[in-house]
Amino acid sequence: MMLLGGKGRYKSVQDKKERRNENRYNANCQCWIEQESITLLGTVTNLSEKGFFLQTLPIIECGSKIDIRMNLQDVGEIFAEGKICWKSNGSSFTGSEDIKPVSKETPPRRDSNPPGMGIEFHKVTKGKEFLQKYFSGRTLIKSKKI
Repeated sequence: MMLLGGKGRYKSVQDKKERRNENRYNANCQCWIEQESITLLGTVTNLSEKGFFLQTLPIIECGSKIDIRMNLQDVGEIFAEGKICWKSNGSSFTGSEDIKPVSKETPPRRDSNPPGMGIEFHKVTKGKEFLQKYFSGRTLIKSKKI
């Protein structure tokens, strides 16, 4: 499954997972993102200092710059600027005959993510101190080997 093309960008789910080197934490908080005339509300299901997964309709294009407002439950709100890095349409393959390889060198992948978007923080403009406070007491997500 191709996620993004271009130099230095993720080309497969495996590439994406291998490049992560920051801790990710389970989350369950509301987030609004805006890009020009589009505003989306979704649920953040995992969060790190560098970005998050927003479970929502994946209608904003990869590479788009966005404004972010995230409610970190009882900790506070953060405001940030970011970018859509990858999208999942939520489909999952049920049989191995449906799974196609990305290339000859890359083995087949399963897309079992819920619909949503992987978003990278570029700049937290307000509430950066709330991120570390939010991470304390949250469950760390262990990296999965594909």
